Amino acid sequence: MEEAQVADINLETNTNHLDQDQVVRPPRPQRERRVPQRLDDYVCTMPQSVMPMQALSQSTNSSDPYALSNCVSYNFFSSTHLNYLAAISSIDEPKSFSQAIKNENWREAMRQEIAALEKNGTWTIETLPPDKRAMDSKRVYKIKFKPDGTVERYKARLVAKGFTQIEGLDFHETFAPVAKMVIVRTSLALASIKHWELHQLDVNNAFLQGDLHEEVYMKIPQGFTCNQSNKVCRLRKSLYGLRQASKNWFEKFTTSLEAVGFKQSKADYSLFTLAITDSFVAILVYVDDIVITSNDARTTEGIVLSQRKYALDILTESGMLGAKPSSFPMEQHHRPGLASSSPIPDPSQYRRLVGRLLYLIITRPDICYSIEILAQFMEEPKQEHFDAAMKVLRYVKNSPGQGILLSSSSHRHLVAYCDAD
Repeated sequence: MEEAQVADINLETNTNHLDQDQVVRPPRPQRERRVPQRLDDYVCTMPQSVMPMQALSQSTNSSDPYALSNCVSYNFFSSTHLNYLAAISSIDEPKSFSQAIKNENWREAMRQEIAALEKNGTWTIETLPPDKRAMDSKRVYKIKFKPDGTVERYKARLVAKGFTQIEGLDFHETFAPVAKMVIVRTSLALASIKHWELHQLDVNNAFLQGDLHEEVYMKIPQGFTCNQSNKVCRLRKSLYGLRQASKNWFEKFTTSLEAVGFKQSKADYSLFTLAITDSFVAILVYVDDIVITSNDARTTEGIVLSQRKYALDILTESGMLGAKPSSFPMEQHHRPGLASSSPIPDPSQYRRLVGRLLYLIITRPDICYSIEILAQFMEEPKQEHFDAAMKVLRYVKNSPGQGILLSSSSHRHLVAYCDAD
């Protein structure tokens, strides 16, 4: 026991001797972090409720050092909105008929869809003529939620495989009413400044309302049988997936609005306006979704345009949910070239990613420049371009809920910018 005590004393003595000889370095000075001057060129207003540094919880325990919870904030959402976000983020939708048939909710949704189509007179069961061919169909499964996050209904939409249609035989013209984003933002900004009412409408089975003029046949939908095997569905009305379905629906919608006094804009055919004495109504059409604004009184601090769910879907599809976030979308002096690196094995993956990011810049002007640069290499993308796209995704992960605030206190004056040439 005494030898052990002596050894401990000697060890402590030696340790103290080493501490006296050790050089103590002064603490590293902290540099002041300044916002880059290039960010002063942005003229959009960012809402604080979706800023990236508002962490979900400072005490969140996660084995992932770059967990998504460190980049997504829920602190400013109401309980109703939180329930809605939790529902759309956690509930999965089936991707195929074999997955959906296992759930009674989806089976009932498919039965209701077929019953609604037959009641609408969408088709008649006939024998396929010898000189005609019948296209296949598929189902698209979607869950529609209420504002509080509860399920409103299960949608099992029957979609024709219109990509097999032959132009000049099965269809002649195609058109989809897509409102210009500048018109959408201008309308929303005007509604925010003038405190107008703002409503969004989703037309039930919109494409089924259009009349079909061509002779088109479709096979019996999967999961349903007919007594005679050689029978097919002859379509009498438009169906989702047909090349001409959107055009037929929009023609009928336009005729109906003009019948009650609306005027179609010449600058954007998706915009309809109605002015009667002191009342004003504007309708914007985006395929089968409708936004209505009018000059009824409304009190709010503004409107936030955000694509949080869409941004998270892109991160999920690309496998970047656990990636390390980046504080900027692209290196300042990075100039991707055509022959800088080897081509990627699957160029379609790059095209799809850049295409989805192009839609995201509608509410994310901070990635506009980076995506426009990457979009120049869609034909033969290289590994350098793909890595740069991944860099943008890491930046998006840093603030997936970021959007644009259309403040109600803004001035109602248009400001335009242009290049020297």
